[in-house]
Amino acid sequence: MGPQNGRSIAVSENIAEGPGKRQIFNHQTLWLIFKIVLALGLAALVFAQVTLDDMYQLLRRISPLWLAGYAFFTYATLVCSATRYRVLIGRRISLRQALNLVVIQVVIGNLVATAAGMVSYVTLLRTRYQVQVSQSIVSVIVSRLGDLLVAFVFLAVSSWLNWPEVAGIGWLIGLLLACILAILLASTLTLLFRRRMVDFVRWVLSLLHIARLAPFQRGLRMLEELAAQDVRQMLPLALPVLVTSTLIMVCGVLSSYCGVQLFAIPIGLRQIVFMVVLVQLLSIVPIQVFGGLGVLDVTSMFIYGLFGIGADVITPILVGNRIVFYGMNLLLLAYLGLDVLLDRRGS
Repeated sequence: MGPQNGRSIAVSENIAEGPGKRQIFNHQTLWLIFKIVLALGLAALVFAQVTLDDMYQLLRRISPLWLAGYAFFTYATLVCSATRYRVLIGRRISLRQALNLVVIQVVIGNLVATAAGMVSYVTLLRTRYQVQVSQSIVSVIVSRLGDLLVAFVFLAVSSWLNWPEVAGIGWLIGLLLACILAILLASTLTLLFRRRMVDFVRWVLSLLHIARLAPFQRGLRMLEELAAQDVRQMLPLALPVLVTSTLIMVCGVLSSYCGVQLFAIPIGLRQIVFMVVLVQLLSIVPIQVFGGLGVLDVTSMFIYGLFGIGADVITPILVGNRIVFYGMNLLLLAYLGLDVLLDRRGS
């Protein structure tokens, strides 16, 4: 189906296929096993430091008001994401339908793996709403670019505000900012120079002998999809993407603030902004499953340590946060069930 309203993203069908399916399957299976073992190992390392009495004392102090705030801003993040996806695919589905897709994507991403959530989103758009695969993929790419731009600004500002505490990882902050800037620059130049920019990036990666690595292969395929877009159709989408990406980041910060207050963690808003942005950027690295189980817990423990909060204080809170996190995903599953029930009663 062609674009509607003159503002939906143009699509191409040149989705590159990788090497032999059996080789890819074997590689992905081994990588998945490694990620599961890593997640369970790190989770065991964290959870072993917490007693049942610690958890009981922690959970009985939870404030229902802050828990409600955490749930509200988490849901608001999903609504903003659904609005953005709906705009990017030309408003071909309702907000309610887009929200259902986002909820499914998030739940699968949190309970299984982020990549599985993305696959579910693309697959459901194609099978349920007849949206072309390439258009679905490009909507994800543009959304991520908007998120990266907003994350760049938030990371730069929050690092400056927290510099005395985070100076020890200044090299990591600089690396993240440089990588984001390189991605945004390459994407912008690809929209302007199309295939010539894609060929140039491929040539540079070949010189560095990293062109065959899976992350860079995926990056090249994304650039190829961007190269097929009409800049005139993309420009009107820039403002809605930036606005929704900013709202998603703000809602994420407010949700985390409620989570911090929920467990009475002694840090302020400027530290929370830095933590949220840094954890989100590190979560892009494809080494996590089950909502970052283990990996993000250890990462969070390290970041809290930068602000003077020791492992003995934060470990029970991280476990409690895991319980709330998975509970929230179960509520999202209940929302999907309720939506299906309402559909059946209405038909």
